[in-house]
Amino acid sequence: MDDYAALLPNEIRLASPTNFEAFISRLEPLDQRIVIRAIRDLLQPFGLALLDEGWLKDLGADLYEFRVGPTRRKVLRRTIQNEADFFDSELLVRIFCTFVSETEIVILHFYDKTHDRTRSTQKSAIEAARNILDSTGGLS
Repeated sequence: MDDYAALLPNEIRLASPTNFEAFISRLEPLDQRIVIRAIRDLLQPFGLALLDEGWLKDLGADLYEFRVGPTRRKVLRRTIQNEADFFDSELLVRIFCTFVSETEIVILHFYDKTHDRTRSTQKSAIEAARNILDSTGGLS
């Protein structure tokens, strides 16, 4: 059975569905669809393999940053959606997650770097994700 685990899509869990819903609802409708599609069509099926493609960054201690962007067109092109209908512009959403097992990913925290690129905001978002991860004992 373990031989087939790599063929199965990953399960995505949210550490806080309420916080995720609030975050997504603050994005523009198009960006909401793009972020959800990126999670569903990139993060969920490919998981850690995205490290090799630059979509995923290892922040150490089991914390990862899933990088949605840098443009809408790049995400739409990679998720096999007809991007010709969309105006191409910058999109920098960051989804912080951890891999609980070979087939389970937990989304911990997130932020929209498109509108706030300050180093302090980025550091506080990473710290918030790390605190959630630490407070749950690794979510195993």
